[in-house]
Amino acid sequence: MKIFISFLIAAVVAGCASPTPKIQRIPFPVAEYERLPSTGEQIVSGQAFLKTNSGDVKLAAGSEILLNPVTSYSDQFYNYHCKGKGALTEADPRYLKYIKTVIGDADGRFKFSNVAEGEYYLVTTITWMLPNGAWSGGLVCRKVTVSAEQENNFILTK
Repeated sequence: MKIFISFLIAAVVAGCASPTPKIQRIPFPVAEYERLPSTGEQIVSGQAFLKTNSGDVKLAAGSEILLNPVTSYSDQFYNYHCKGKGALTEADPRYLKYIKTVIGDADGRFKFSNVAEGEYYLVTTITWMLPNGAWSGGLVCRKVTVSAEQENNFILTK
């Protein structure tokens, strides 16, 4: 998981490369993370994919999919990386223990078990090689609310 997250961060940073300096991350909010429930009774499932300009569907098959609780720290990641506003400095490794990860199946479907109710970011990277050898695709993010009152099945796409 640490390798994927490092790759994800490196890929996002490379994709956001510009002459402007990286934006300083906010300090890691220890108390905010300590208040988060570590487990719950909900199941979060769905499918992650992107559509090409020609309408082909590229699935998150074999891609690591993250379920990241919404905090001030993850909000900053979402507001900069996911919205393409710029690159942040390196993340504090303490946040890794709060992220759940699964691998997308052959159809890009995913399922997280034992999830606490609350708000989360679903995040993955979907890439493919073009005929000219260049890579396409990128980071896909979505903010979701997990609740016992609804089916927590989400589509993760742009």
